[in-house]
Amino acid sequence: MGVVCAVASAVAGSSAGGATITTATNLPRGVRVENESRRPEYWRVELGLADQLVVELGSKNSRLSVEMCVLHYDVTDYSSDDAPCRAWASTYTKRQLRFVAPAPGSWIVVVYGCGGCYIFRPAAASRVAYEFTARVQAYTRVTMPQSTARAGRRATLRGNVQGAAGGKLLITQRAQQRWVPLGTTSIRSDGSFSFPTTFYRRGVFRIGAMYAGDDRHRPSSGTTTVSVK
Repeated sequence: MGVVCAVASAVAGSSAGGATITTATNLPRGVRVENESRRPEYWRVELGLADQLVVELGSKNSRLSVEMCVLHYDVTDYSSDDAPCRAWASTYTKRQLRFVAPAPGSWIVVVYGCGGCYIFRPAAASRVAYEFTARVQAYTRVTMPQSTARAGRRATLRGNVQGAAGGKLLITQRAQQRWVPLGTTSIRSDGSFSFPTTFYRRGVFRIGAMYAGDDRHRPSSGTTTVSVK
């Protein structure tokens, strides 16, 4: 494959990635990884459909660029030369990389020095001094079924946040061309939620639910209609 020479002094020792795709290690999450190398370094990260990888990437030497490339999970050491990056970031300072997985799999993350090489060429890699912190945000989806209610009577709005097992939702109502907050509710451990409210007049009302997400979950939102009789 023509990988360039050996590793230079490691700043973070065991944090260094694998020397090849075959020996790629699991991508650490939520901790800072830093190292200095004269070869590409490889990690694997498991992503489900529409999960998002977020990496805060930085160069520890302003004279050296840092490239980070996400390669398709079926790329090998024999097919990696000229492999297109599914997501790519290059910086002499600091930059963020975001990648939303179009398919579930064990995606390949590689760090190397090259100065703007968005097509990955292992043999072109040069010295690199990098640091990064990675996190994975799971895909979420808010669903709310249509429902009916009686004017002036207590009604309970129900729904589910796929992929989440906790957190808060903001419930809103569409009124006069804007979304008006009705209140917040908690997401249960099974992803379900409910919100009691009262509609005081008849009609069809559009209701929204917004989940802000967190470090481990992507944000999402959903809408439904309530027919009040």
